[in-house]
Amino acid sequence: MHRQYNKGLGVIEVIIGTAIFVIVIGVVSNMYARFTDAVMDNTEKLQATMLVEEGGEVVRILRDNGWDNFIGGFELGSLYYYSFAGSDWSVSTTTPSAYIDGVFLRSVIFDSVYRDGNDVIATSGTLDPDSRKATVNVSWQNGSGTTTQTQIMYISKLFD
Repeated sequence: MHRQYNKGLGVIEVIIGTAIFVIVIGVVSNMYARFTDAVMDNTEKLQATMLVEEGGEVVRILRDNGWDNFIGGFELGSLYYYSFAGSDWSVSTTTPSAYIDGVFLRSVIFDSVYRDGNDVIATSGTLDPDSRKATVNVSWQNGSGTTTQTQIMYISKLFD
């Protein structure tokens, strides 16, 4: 007569089943965390894109409010920060004490514009005193450091 011993088999099945369950839960949790991080990164990128676009609009507003008083008077190559008071936009070299939504820092740098013999914008040539290159930056901190979204635009003195 042959005897079968099955006493420990049920315990082993429970241990293996629990291990598989724990592994599946770990994988699902990790995937959820990565998905959440990706959504947050995309949300921040979208907000930054909107803030960069708004920064470009502010540059155009400042130009329209008077080239000589605003755009023409800025020191070229200097970093300027945006501020909004009441119903007016302005820029200054003072770093703001509060970031936009507690996350984003927006700035603009104005540079000279040069034109070649065909009146096309070039890296060197004749200085165009009635045009400026404006580089609008929005930066924010993320898990891997600082991320910056940039828009480069050229503006010209249209009025005055």
